[in-house]
Amino acid sequence: MWNGAAAPLYDSQTNTSSINASLTWELVDVGRNTTHNAEVYSNGAIAATGYNNVSTVVKTTIETDELSQQAKKYFATYPLTVVRTPNNDCHAIVTGGFTQCMYNSDGTRGAFKTKPFTLKIFVGNVEQVLDNSQIFWYTSWYTSKKNSALEGKNNVEIEPPAMYDSESTNNYIVITYGDYKVILSIHLYLNRYGMSAMNDWDGTSIKLNS
Repeated sequence: MWNGAAAPLYDSQTNTSSINASLTWELVDVGRNTTHNAEVYSNGAIAATGYNNVSTVVKTTIETDELSQQAKKYFATYPLTVVRTPNNDCHAIVTGGFTQCMYNSDGTRGAFKTKPFTLKIFVGNVEQVLDNSQIFWYTSWYTSKKNSALEGKNNVEIEPPAMYDSESTNNYIVITYGDYKVILSIHLYLNRYGMSAMNDWDGTSIKLNS
C-alpha cells in the first residue's frame, strides 16, 4: 500500500513495527455506492462473497490499536478479472488484448495497437478445444451491432472508446462460453498533464539532464 512516498505506507507482508494494524479489503461496485468485503490472498488472488459484478476500484481500510489514530481509507483503480467456472477443476483465461488505455489531456485517443483477445479454457491442466460458435463477446462501450459482430469468434480485435468518458467509472469486456464467464475490467484514464512523465511527478523537485 503506497502513498506517493519512497517507502510503503503499510505492507502487510513485511510490517515489523510494534503497531498492530489490520487491513479490510473491499471491492467497489458500479456507481461506487456499494462495497463487497474481499479477501486478498498471498498469491494476489481476490475473493469477494456475493460479488457478481465488475469493478475497477479497490478499497482498503487501515486500522491500528492506537486510539489517537483514526482509521484511514484508501481507494485505488485496479483492473480485476472475474471468472466463473462450472467447478474448481476448470478455469478460463483470456490472453492478448489490453487492460488499460491512456487518453490525451483533451480526451482523445491516439493510435492504439494491440494483440487480439483469445479465450482459453482448461480442465485440470488440459486445454480444451472450443466450439467457436458458442463464444460470445460483449464490451460495455460498443453498440449492440458491433458487439454482435464479435460473436462466434475466439480471436477478436477490440479497440477502446475513441473518446474518454469521465462519467463511466467501470468499463469491461464480458466473454461467455456455456457455463463459463470471464469479465475483464478495463482501466481507461486521462493523461491530465499532456506528457505521461508528468503523471508521476510529485511536484516538489525537478531534475535536468546535463
